Amino acid sequence: MEITIEKIKVNDAGVKIQYLETIENGSIDTRTIASKNPPLQGLTAVLKALRSDVALICDFEKSDEKHITVIGVSWGKGVVITAEKTIPKTKKTICFNAPATLQEEMGKGMMDNLAELQKQSERYVRGERMQLETSAAPIKDEGLRLVDKNLKLRNN
Repeated sequence: MEITIEKIKVNDAGVKIQYLETIENGSIDTRTIASKNPPLQGLTAVLKALRSDVALICDFEKSDEKHITVIGVSWGKGVVITAEKTIPKTKKTICFNAPATLQEEMGKGMMDNLAELQKQSERYVRGERMQLETSAAPIKDEGLRLVDKNLKLRNN
């Protein structure tokens, strides 16, 4: 099974990835996975690394990078990066799409970051992600003991 990532979006609601899956007979299916399980550190790190690319594409100041959060990427004829920028003075956030960037317009760093994002996104699709913690309380030893082979438990 071959996977080609088309879109990824990561926000407080979780992770959503749209991808093409080539199956054994050669047919291609479009699939979408949405999960509340947080991504592994590698995916988060590469999204953070793309902040400098967004600043460059949008002609922002270098100092603006720290106010940018990359929340999505779409691949097509070019690459479109979706980001949020916090306005320092008001603490309000604007959401925007950086202009589509063709491969020949990308620097090596951006191409490397996008290749790594594809790799990390594929890992997420294949199930490699952080697992949510359960809300169950830890089990306490209440003096229970095994009394027979049928696994019946009795209080001491």
